[in-house]
Amino acid sequence: MTRLTSGTITNLTQELLQTGLIRESETSSGSVGRKRVMLKLRTDRYMIIGLDIGRTSFEVVLADLAGRIIKSVEGNTVGIGQPEKILDLIAPHVRSMGRYASSRGTPVIGLGVSIPGPMDRKSGQLLSPPNFPGWESYPITSTLEKKFGLRVFVEDDARASALAER
Repeated sequence: MTRLTSGTITNLTQELLQTGLIRESETSSGSVGRKRVMLKLRTDRYMIIGLDIGRTSFEVVLADLAGRIIKSVEGNTVGIGQPEKILDLIAPHVRSMGRYASSRGTPVIGLGVSIPGPMDRKSGQLLSPPNFPGWESYPITSTLEKKFGLRVFVEDDARASALAER
């Protein structure tokens, strides 16, 4: 399906093995030829931080690559209108999750964010989210990347909910 050559796949696989993202798990033999080495994703090798910013609350989670939640914290944002103040309230929790992951020897590889949309994915800006004053044209992606030094993936809350269900 990818149209990659077997040599390219071998090189990519070696790279993933070296970074520890995958591991050899078992061998499998067919009727002819050499035994195949099965590969398995190491879901505990890296962690991700999830951030759900709602109209009245937020939640920050630390999860492994299988989506298992390791730690979670929630907070209230009622009465806080400016994006910067909400992000300042959230920031210590995101940093705490990163420190916890580091203390376990599992680096955080990214921050996934769910926020009321709609948004312009190319620019990483919220457009005009209904009932979410102060967030119009807010550059959420670049702001969070600068604040936390992580790769940030932002999705509107409706789409993020659908992805979570899937």
